[in-house]
Amino acid sequence: MEELELAMTRLGLPYPLAFGFSAVFRFIPTMVGDGLTILAAQQARGVNLAGGNIFSRLRNSAAIIVPLFITTMRRFGDLPIAIESRGFVPMAKRSYYLTIKMKTIDYIVVFVLAFLAALSIYLRLNGYGVVFPDVI
Repeated sequence: MEELELAMTRLGLPYPLAFGFSAVFRFIPTMVGDGLTILAAQQARGVNLAGGNIFSRLRNSAAIIVPLFITTMRRFGDLPIAIESRGFVPMAKRSYYLTIKMKTIDYIVVFVLAFLAALSIYLRLNGYGVVFPDVI
């Protein structure tokens, strides 16, 4: 995750924003684990997500989404306390033990992706890529 944070700051993203993105990505495996635990607990209580019509599945999925949301908010609520207790200053000058330098292949990939993005925008503006022109 530190590599992602460093890459975002090297691309010009402000450090607090890069730190926020890396913190979110750091929590994804934890959220998946919590979700699986909550799912197993709800299935043990008899909640059936696979059966019934769409409305009953949506109602039953709330039994997983609500506890997962509350658990995630608690974890994110503890994060500022942990950060502050370690003396984190978001606008301080950073030093990294990693160094990232763009290589020739990196510039080629960036150029190709930028070209493809520009080409897709050009084609979309000229009417290509519209699946249902009367609907959109």
